[in-house]
Amino acid sequence: MVMLHQSLFWLHIVFGTMALILFWVPVLTRKGGLNHVRFGRYYSWVMYTVSYSAIIMALMVLVNPEAVKPGMLTNATNPEQVLLFVRNFWALLLFLGVLVLTGIWYGNLVMQCKADREPLRTWYHLALHLSLFIGSLWLLYIYFFNQGIILHLIFGGLGAVSVVQTFRYIFAEEVTLAAVWKEHMGAMVGTGIGAYTAFLTFGTRRIFSEMGDWQWLFWIIPGIVGATAITLLSKQYETKFKGKMAPKSR
Repeated sequence: MVMLHQSLFWLHIVFGTMALILFWVPVLTRKGGLNHVRFGRYYSWVMYTVSYSAIIMALMVLVNPEAVKPGMLTNATNPEQVLLFVRNFWALLLFLGVLVLTGIWYGNLVMQCKADREPLRTWYHLALHLSLFIGSLWLLYIYFFNQGIILHLIFGGLGAVSVVQTFRYIFAEEVTLAAVWKEHMGAMVGTGIGAYTAFLTFGTRRIFSEMGDWQWLFWIIPGIVGATAITLLSKQYETKFKGKMAPKSR
């Protein structure tokens, strides 16, 4: 099991690095243009691998931490506290994996469907969002009752609000063209927030560990930058597509 987890870990690292770079191509190219669509597709494929590997690794640790992380527990002076930390740590990684998976799936499907939102109302698509909502409540529980960190609170709250807003869009009687673009952009940027948060939280935690309690400032930078970008782009879409209703999907 350790070997399988390590293999998934390196697969996750390689594709995660690719995703961190590819993310910026659709962001910086003309929306709807050839490069935006092409590299957006590449980014989506890479992020599916990143999200699935993260989810599988996290479930392996949460279900059987002793088998996946044997050395960490056997050498610990306080195994129960270490086990709690490991579970909380990987619960957040599991949530980020589901967040990225949901965002990639939803972000692409929104643009494909446009006004025809029946595919968004299928049981498996709604179940994906419900799992994200349950994960959000789980993170909030960890923060308030199980020695969680600030990221459990931030992503738990944002995740719950995001799912509610998504359901409002899915079941709205009609949607504007601006709303379609905002949903697509918000979902895709959200995957970037998840990817960069995971990188700064887990990938560079040794670098920032000497900062003590102040390291959480670096953890929330992707969220702040991403939320600002979403707000600014949303205003642009409202102006650009003012009064236009979403067309039928092709």
